[in-house]
Parts: sequence; structure tokens; C-alpha cells
Amino acid sequence: MTWNEEGGHIWIKEASALPRQVSKLSGFYAEPVLHQGKQKILALRSSVGIKRASQYIVIPSESDFVEIDVKSGNFQVIAPSNGFKHPQYNAGGSGFFATSTQQGLGFFNKEKQVRILANLTQPLKDLKVNASASSLLAMTMNSAKTLGLEQDLGSIEKGKLADLIILDQDPLEDINNSTSIFRVMKNGVFYDPSTLDKLCPKKLPAKTSWWHLKN
Repeated sequence: MTWNEEGGHIWIKEASALPRQVSKLSGFYAEPVLHQGKQKILALRSSVGIKRASQYIVIPSESDFVEIDVKSGNFQVIAPSNGFKHPQYNAGGSGFFATSTQQGLGFFNKEKQVRILANLTQPLKDLKVNASASSLLAMTMNSAKTLGLEQDLGSIEKGKLADLIILDQDPLEDINNSTSIFRVMKNGVFYDPSTLDKLCPKKLPAKTSWWHLKN
């Protein structure tokens, strides 16, 4: 699946068939994603165009998330993007997740305004959604892509930074379990998140930091 920036259309190429244009109205589409049923496409459409910074697409706040019917090419606006990008359908089909460097992880659907599930300065709100592998991907690898740091962050792979968290509850059952942190690894060193004591490779108590000092 490709999109044409000049004409603002989405094209699909299936197997050996010739590419066919899906979207019927001109506009600028970014990062189109086929729904798991392959009947609809989720994409970002902007009437003011898609601005670019180096190789990364910058989504203007005027953009909308649209759902395009693969067969007819008709589309409907689901929600304004508000700067979010990297959209992904959640497994239940009741909405989708997207990420923003300013606002974190957002959940969108047709009935309600965007709900911010997590941002850079606060923990997840007390909100239950259909948490799936797609939501975790939005929080990890796609967030790294948004920041342009996918070569170093976002997944556990050889050569990437040894920064990760270990949870003691399943985030696939409830996205709020993402805050149930058992251990933290930073630069290959395990820490106790409640005390900041080093646990491995060598046990060391945490040093007294300036914010622990009394006046």
C-alpha cells in the first residue's frame, strides 16, 4: 500500500495486479493502515498538506483521521488528529490508538473525543480499554518512531539500548497494568523502582539524592 503526496491519494497493489487508486478525493494522506479485515483503511488526511522535517512526516494539527472504504473509496472523518500520528486499529475494532511526542498515547473512536491514556508527565489515567498488542506497539515501537529513535529504542533487540521495565501484571488484560512495575533496567543495570537500589549485576544501595536532603 502506498500513498502519493503530489495527488494526495492512496494506492493499493495486491499480488501481481496493477496498483489501483483507492481514495477518490484529493488531499494529503499519511501512514495509511489496512484494517485487519482489509476492507477499510485508516489514514491521516490534511487539507493543508503534509509537512516534512528530514525524513519524518510532521502532522499539522488541522489534520483528521479518516476511514476509507477500500471498495468504494468513500471516507468518513473519525476524529481530528490534534498532532497524533502512527495510527493503529485496536483488536476489538472499537477505535484506534495513536501517539504524539507532546501528548503521548491517545485512544480515538467515533463516539467520543480523543482520550489521553498516557503522556510524558503523568501516569496512565484510571481508564479501561481493549488493551491489545496494537496498543502496546503504539506505546513502544511507534512512540520511538515518532521521536525518530527507533534505532535505539522501542523494542528489545541486539544493539539497542538496554532500557526496559518488567511488569508484574498483564497489560493485555488492562492497559493500566502498564504502571505495575516490578523492576527497571537502565543501561543494563537492574533497579528496584521503589528504592532505586541497584540489584544486578551488583547489589548497591541507592545514593542519597539532593531531593532527599533536608533543609
